[in-house]
Parts: sequence; structure tokens; C-alpha cells
Amino acid sequence: MPRLRLHGYRLPGVHRTHRRALPLDRAAALQCVRAAAARDAGAAQVTVYVDDMYLVLMGRFRRMKMSHMIADTEAELHAMADTIGLSRGWYQGDHYDVSMSLRAKAIAAGATPITLRELACMSYFQRRGLPMPKPEDAIAARWRR
Repeated sequence: MPRLRLHGYRLPGVHRTHRRALPLDRAAALQCVRAAAARDAGAAQVTVYVDDMYLVLMGRFRRMKMSHMIADTEAELHAMADTIGLSRGWYQGDHYDVSMSLRAKAIAAGATPITLRELACMSYFQRRGLPMPKPEDAIAARWRR
């Protein structure tokens, strides 16, 4: 099996432990697509999200506390990164890792704070080429079978 890089690119459909990811069932995928279409029809706002990874041990490295920043589209993500002064060199393929000070700037610029679990469930859909559900619907949509 090839080794996966932890940062940079991710192989679609392959988990870090090199097991095949379970396919999304058809009903959950259709509901997610319909919800995204309804959201896109009435919304012209920027949909950038920052999680609370700094609260868990995984989000801490020595004295640094970090979070993830994701968005519905790469253009929105890069626009927010430019707004808060984050270099494109820190782009991780589908997200940015941001410090506490940059997280505060992003929230002040219009980003929505979400939980780490909501971000993980939203990324599940994004990495499979499906539209991301809203954060409040992401957990239920991910585990619905």
C-alpha cells in the first residue's frame, strides 16, 4: 500500500489507515444534494467555517493552539485566507490550519465557528465530491444509514 501524506493531498476514498471508506447511502446523498441546492438558491453569503480543535489535545502543540478553517468552495476559502492575512503556503489541500489569533480574525470577518465533530462530518461529504451540508445537519446526515 502507498503511504499517505498527512498534509498536502489526500487520496479520495482511502482512510489514513488504508481501509476503504464506506460508501454513502443513496438517500443521505440525495438529501444532502437537495439541502445544498436549497441553501445555494437563497444564500449569497460567504460560508467559511472554523472549528474548535484547540480544545482537544490534538489541537495543541507545545504552547500553540490550532484550529481548521474550511469553506464550501476553494475560492471562498482563499478569499478568507487573504482577508485575515494567511499565506497560501499554509493551504493543506482542503483546509487551512489557523492559530487562535487568526481564528478570532476569521470569526470577526464573518466565518462561522463550529465543533470539530461537525467539521469532520462536513469534510466526509466534501472529500467524496458531494456538497457539504449545514453544520447543524452534518452529524445526522453523516451517520444516517
